[in-house]
Amino acid sequence: MPSYFFSSHCETKPQYLYPITVRNVLSFPPGIGGLGTMGIKFAAALGHESIAISSSDRKKTLAKEKGATGYVVSTDPASVEKHLNSFDLILDTIPVDHDAKPYISMLGTKGVLVFLGVAQAPYQIGAMDVLYKRKVVTGSLIGGNREGKRE
Repeated sequence: MPSYFFSSHCETKPQYLYPITVRNVLSFPPGIGGLGTMGIKFAAALGHESIAISSSDRKKTLAKEKGATGYVVSTDPASVEKHLNSFDLILDTIPVDHDAKPYISMLGTKGVLVFLGVAQAPYQIGAMDVLYKRKVVTGSLIGGNREGKRE
């Protein structure tokens, strides 16, 4: 799994971030400085906690510079375990195939996982992983250059 993605967490309702994120997504390329970073920046600007998630600690300093208050290494079980059942919202901006289970496990009750990166392989998500805590898994294709260009 690459280390050039960010998934963001903030303690707010997703509808507060949606209009801002969709409007600004075209201005930023994927990867660092991309959609995940925008989620971190908006959450910080709104005064919310924002935790970056990446597959290694390579981007930790950069994430903190962008406004992240914490950092999780998704491939480190101890790092993930510290955040089990705690996030209200995760914006998954990973554009390649990856395991969604660590992200689902970090969602709290009624937490929302939003897939914004487009992976090719189907995600393996068990019903029991989401049902008991009423977790929500959703996604959007909004934000791609082709879909977002104004005519």
